[in-house]
Amino acid sequence: MNAPKAQPDIEIYIKNGSLDDMLKWLSTHFSGISAHEDWAQRFDAGKMITTEVRHKDARIPLMITPGAAGKAFTSVWFKSAQTPWHTDLDCARDCAVTLNVEVRCSAASWQEDEALDSEQWWVLKGEQERLVRWG
Repeated sequence: MNAPKAQPDIEIYIKNGSLDDMLKWLSTHFSGISAHEDWAQRFDAGKMITTEVRHKDARIPLMITPGAAGKAFTSVWFKSAQTPWHTDLDCARDCAVTLNVEVRCSAASWQEDEALDSEQWWVLKGEQERLVRWG
């Protein structure tokens, strides 16, 4: 039996997460994580942080965007399929349990012709999971 195919990228939305907690969680899976002096200021100002992390031999572009979905949610977007997770949901589960925060992710891979307000989203908090319409 074949392993599930990895999504081309991974994106989750963390509710009210601190930058320090996110970086600690990320450092458990990736090397090359070291906060730059201006990251806290950028995060607090709602500005995107772009960096690159390493997993095994892969270099993975990472974007952390506070306020990406309302003021409360921070987007964490890995622009690669070479992450430790096969799907957004796998990543969201790991983050929700590790940080004990609410995490959301799309229930399906994004399609360009989909209407955003009709998408279903997973909402995870700890080990609890439910589907909602978010938009």
